[in-house]
Amino acid sequence: MSLVNESKIYKGTNTATQTVGLTNNTTTVATTVQTDKTTSLNKSAVTIKTGTQFKDAVGTILTGTDVNVEVTNTDAAGESLRYTGNLTFKDINGAEVTDKIIEFYAGTTSINMNVGGTSVKAFNNAISVAIEIQSTATSPSTGDLVKLGDEFPIYTNEDDSTVWAYHGLGTIVAGDTGETFNINFETTHLSNFATVKKFEDRACSSTPTYNLTATNLPETFSGFLEVELKALGTHRPMENFIFSAQNVFSVWIINGKITWWTIGEGKIFQGYQGSNYGKTYIEGFEKISTLINSGLDYNDYRIPSAGQNIRRQLFVKLNGVQKRDNISDIATVANCELAINFSRDLVPNIESLKTINVDFAGNCNGKTFIPDGFPLYVLRENGQFSYEGTIRNGKMALNGFELNKEYIFKTVYKGESLLHKWTFDSENFVDHNFKISKAVCDAIGL
Repeated sequence: MSLVNESKIYKGTNTATQTVGLTNNTTTVATTVQTDKTTSLNKSAVTIKTGTQFKDAVGTILTGTDVNVEVTNTDAAGESLRYTGNLTFKDINGAEVTDKIIEFYAGTTSINMNVGGTSVKAFNNAISVAIEIQSTATSPSTGDLVKLGDEFPIYTNEDDSTVWAYHGLGTIVAGDTGETFNINFETTHLSNFATVKKFEDRACSSTPTYNLTATNLPETFSGFLEVELKALGTHRPMENFIFSAQNVFSVWIINGKITWWTIGEGKIFQGYQGSNYGKTYIEGFEKISTLINSGLDYNDYRIPSAGQNIRRQLFVKLNGVQKRDNISDIATVANCELAINFSRDLVPNIESLKTINVDFAGNCNGKTFIPDGFPLYVLRENGQFSYEGTIRNGKMALNGFELNKEYIFKTVYKGESLLHKWTFDSENFVDHNFKISKAVCDAIGL
């Protein structure tokens, strides 16, 4: 039988209690009540100033010899209400926030006090609240690493209420160690408190759908674009170790048009021809939105349980070959629209990509064979063949190919593959005598 110390089990929550003596219903020493991190990833602290008196719900000063203080913090990982679609948030003017999705940033902090069994609701002096975060945390508004002096919005709510009201701004101050900061703010009333961040427009995130727009996409270009989100270890012994790699989305482009794309889950969405594509869900969109809007190539965050700094970074592949390790300078995100600018070195050698008009005929057992209805594939850099179109009466147009460069093509007939190498010396290319293997000719019946 295994014995388990329940106090050590991770719950995401920690509570600290303390009794503070009063003289003439007033504190005589400054007192800090602080949770620890036994079962939580961060902690919260409340500091009561000297000379503080405690009031009930109607503002009457409470009488007694002690004030009992209870502070409970729930970290973001353990916060069951972290995603707040079932909650109501009100802004600084008291108006309900309806155009944004809001998420708790550093969990919640609950403060309860009583004097002689009567609940404390207010004070004559403001008390100070500090919520711990890691010094490697990123700002929810900019995506940059937090720094001293940064400000965070604080919201507050009463017990058993689903309404959170704007309280004020918390300020980043030094933490208890070199690896931590505190979000510090003051309050003259007691309730639950939380730091929050705002997401994209509710119309996008709650659906959730986004538009993909391609700008400066050359008509001569065809290819396969992938955007991948990786979490990378940045400190030894896990430096350069990939913790996870997630395909955010993939895009197929033919003749300068987005024809279809997939999301990270692998679902395929057919669409219409055009640079503006229909709506679909992008996996992890809030993460890439933060990166793009920050203008950074990556952001760093910390996993306390692993004791490691992790770098979140976007990589761009073209035809299976990595071309970029960022996307922030070629893309924008606004109003549910992800726009990628293809003119910024994403499509290589745009001027050298040509449309090749081909005229094919083969020699099959001494007879002329003009292919009709045969699919044509080309070998790409990633070792895979991509579909380029179907040969009709021996003719077709190949888009996005370079002159004087050797390509390996493949067509298939009744399970038999025919490989052939062509090097295009002009935009009008004719080959009326390419060799076809006997096995393929026999399968064709020539």
